[in-house]
Amino acid sequence: MTRSMTPAERVQLEETVAKYPDPRKRAVRGIFMTWLVFLSGFGVAWFIVVVIGRAAFHARLGPTSPAGLWVAVVGALVCAGLAWSSTARWMRNWKDLRPLLARDLAAGLVAEERLRFTEARRFQEPEHGGLMYFLHTVDDRVFVVFDHESQDLGVDGKDPLASSFHPQEELVLVGAPASGVVLSSVFSGARLETAPPHELALPPDRWPDFDAFCGIPWADLDRTLSGG
Repeated sequence: MTRSMTPAERVQLEETVAKYPDPRKRAVRGIFMTWLVFLSGFGVAWFIVVVIGRAAFHARLGPTSPAGLWVAVVGALVCAGLAWSSTARWMRNWKDLRPLLARDLAAGLVAEERLRFTEARRFQEPEHGGLMYFLHTVDDRVFVVFDHESQDLGVDGKDPLASSFHPQEELVLVGAPASGVVLSSVFSGARLETAPPHELALPPDRWPDFDAFCGIPWADLDRTLSGG
């Protein structure tokens, strides 16, 4: 169902636009930070070469050697090229939502959807123990919700399973149609029971989107996500 956005929803979307990063600034920051990482690695590698060269061949290969300045300049340029290439690669996969957010604000509409679920499964990412819930809808679709509280507990060294979040049978989801930004998600109804979580075997870059439907059939969740 599409309806006019409320004043509060408009303010929320405007705040999202204001906080959304400029792609150019994001790229410059990414290149600089990645360059520093590569430069640190180059410095460590050069130090090792200097130590080995001095011990094994009595050679002067450090910054004060005749070739030291050229080694430093070439190393810095190579690191800069690697940083630019690495940043360009992940920037190509980063979607700039600002034009779509502007379209949503101009239209002044939101999409409101009421979902009903019959069962739930949960998977746990191995790094911090954050829980990812997969909810089976009455029309045989799979909706994904990430439990941010469980992730925060794991980061703080506490038990992620102590999270107070539990999915329920109904969900009212309100989002911006063009950009897909979720403005609110409110659960209601009976609590969905879940078994102990399976470990999530997928790397983060292959995780499904949160607060959205995923293309994995319900019957294939275990095999796809945990290899079970």
